[in-house]
Amino acid sequence: MACKGHNFWRLALAFYLYCVVAGPAWSEEWRGWRGVEREGRAAGRGPIHWSAERNVAWKTAIPGRGFSSPIVTETTVYVTTGRIVRADPTLLIGVRIVVLVGLFVLTAFTLYDAARQSSQIAGGEGRLRRLVSVSAQVLSLLLLCALVLFAESALDFDRAVERPWIAGALVATLSLTLAGDGGNTRRGRICALSLIALSVILAVAIPDWKHTVGQSPFSAVSLLIYAVILLPALVGSRRLMNRDATKTDVTEGASGAPAPRMLRVVARLIALGAGASGALVALALVRQEDETRRTVTGSSYDPSLQGPVLWFPALLLGSILLYGLVRKASPGRSLAAVLAAAVLGLMLLGAAMEQLLARVSYLSYLLGTPDATPLMGWAALITLVGVGLAVLTLAFFRTRRNSSPPASAGGRVPVWLAGGFALLYFVYANYVPKEPMLERAVVALDRRTGALQWISQGLRAAQGILHSDNSPATPTPVTDGERIYAYFGTPGLLCTDLRGRKLWANTGLPFETRQGVATSPVLWQGRVIILSESDSGNYLAAVDGGTGKLLWRTERTQKKSHSYAGNCRTPTVESINGQPTIVVWGQEDLSGYDPTTGRELWSKPLGKLGNGDNPVASLVTDAARFYVAGTQRAFALSVADLPGKGDAIAWKSELDDGIQCSSPVLQQGLLFAVSDGGSAFCLDTATGRELWRHDLYAQHYASPVATNDHVYFCSTEGRTTVLGCERGLRVVAQNDLLEGIYASPVLLDGQLFLRTTGHLYCIKQHR
Repeated sequence: MACKGHNFWRLALAFYLYCVVAGPAWSEEWRGWRGVEREGRAAGRGPIHWSAERNVAWKTAIPGRGFSSPIVTETTVYVTTGRIVRADPTLLIGVRIVVLVGLFVLTAFTLYDAARQSSQIAGGEGRLRRLVSVSAQVLSLLLLCALVLFAESALDFDRAVERPWIAGALVATLSLTLAGDGGNTRRGRICALSLIALSVILAVAIPDWKHTVGQSPFSAVSLLIYAVILLPALVGSRRLMNRDATKTDVTEGASGAPAPRMLRVVARLIALGAGASGALVALALVRQEDETRRTVTGSSYDPSLQGPVLWFPALLLGSILLYGLVRKASPGRSLAAVLAAAVLGLMLLGAAMEQLLARVSYLSYLLGTPDATPLMGWAALITLVGVGLAVLTLAFFRTRRNSSPPASAGGRVPVWLAGGFALLYFVYANYVPKEPMLERAVVALDRRTGALQWISQGLRAAQGILHSDNSPATPTPVTDGERIYAYFGTPGLLCTDLRGRKLWANTGLPFETRQGVATSPVLWQGRVIILSESDSGNYLAAVDGGTGKLLWRTERTQKKSHSYAGNCRTPTVESINGQPTIVVWGQEDLSGYDPTTGRELWSKPLGKLGNGDNPVASLVTDAARFYVAGTQRAFALSVADLPGKGDAIAWKSELDDGIQCSSPVLQQGLLFAVSDGGSAFCLDTATGRELWRHDLYAQHYASPVATNDHVYFCSTEGRTTVLGCERGLRVVAQNDLLEGIYASPVLLDGQLFLRTTGHLYCIKQHR
């Protein structure tokens, strides 16, 4: 009896330590993208209500940046990340300093010249014309400073290669404009001809021509490129058409005289051609506005001035002040009039640009949510303002002491300075590497407590071209229980053990596009399957999980791929009529491959599933059918009929606002999905009929997950909307974490794992 009692207490103590100290043991795992064969489905119930403080089991900050979904084993949660190991190369810092010094010098010359010219606006003929001319010069300088200081952060140069090209073109145009004084002097004609030559240079230097103008000459981005090319030609030719020569046009070493008649005729032809072409470009952009609204995705610009309440009173008061200064202009007051006119012009132009951005979808998408961080920080901006004030003060006192007017009122900014700065900034914006050096790695966290256990040794490489809505670590890793396999595109495929030790890396699986990689690796019998369709090659490959060596590579060059996004759809391995098959959904095909050899078994053409359809969303299956959905239509295909000669299509469904990035989830004979713009909908898998649609009013990239009772939709604003998993629409709950969610969630054993832009949350079962 004593022995039995002793054993009882020993067992009780062991049970207590197991439950309280070691914590619960979970029976389920989520080992890859969407749980691999789970495809986003979970058994049991999930949490319903939570917030950043409520029902959070744990919350852990993830170092670096990544949008990969978590994978979960019995004891550990794994994610991938990209950490900056070197932010700015020495060359980049040096060039930025040179750019700022050049801007300071250009600012000093321009402001001093403006103050000097304003001393002549004391009265007499042409007072208003001179004030407008000098004010326009100061306004151009303000716009130039704004572009140089804020364009890189506001336009997000890393997001697309045409963005720095646009900024460089505008800076060059404004810089050359500052040096000109009309077309009536030799220097003015040089600047005007330089502007026309700039249009030619821009046309030759179109960025990524293959994927913009070459691929789609009438797309929104192509039309914007045409408009930017035409702008300097229009400005330059208009200046050469000036026939007036007055005493104020005299500059040192050059007499005021109209441009030769033949040159003015040529300039008139260029101006007419550029103006007509610009009108056609504007008309084409307006006519395709509806298509642009359907196809572009991403954050849109939200104007700060929603109406005239803020800027109309300021313009009215400023106009009254300006009128008074002009009416009684004197050497002291004319400078104030010039500055007032320039500020008023900047306000009016800013208000007009905001309204334009709000009404043209592509321009709104181009700017998105701008980051107002000055080049080299706020210290550079403060220094620039100090330089401007010092120059104005110096010029004011010099003109007050010198009662005689200067020899000329023409622009005094040297041509070499304006042209040199234009070239410098254009080269900086487009050709100086700016991507930080990153280390891509695997991060392990304790499933019970969320404690950070280790960060593996990773793969070091430059960030490369990357869409701002993507990350350097977006593909979800996969595990076989002994190793973790993480794919990062061009940097390579990384394998670590469960302690974070790097076992091998394969760097021969490149993926290079304008938007970055998102396709996740798939495991089959010790093989890691990688799909890569991009500018660096279209292929399907298998890598040995034990050694990292390439087992086979099948080219898919005969299949159509997306013009600039490549293919980021994750393949799946299914048994079709007893044959293990890697099923690849390409841009316009559904194809099957033997996972042992890589040989193509069959291929079915699907055509385009919508305009602007970037291949990111993956297919789902219920064993009897595969379901694929795009931006405008969805298909169901019979699994058994795929190897045959027919099309295997069971039904087709037209969609008003389909999916592009977020993969659907299949549960209880219902297909749940959400568009990038946040339009959630449900299809009947038997017929393809749309049962309901609900606007979630936010951008959605994460793929939904579902239980038998609920479906979870996560937005980039950090809101998770819980809807009923049923044929009728039922909104159950909305939960905010106040951090953006781009990674697809994981629902397992009553726990919900949510990766935000900065943390990984474990949401506990609601009770």
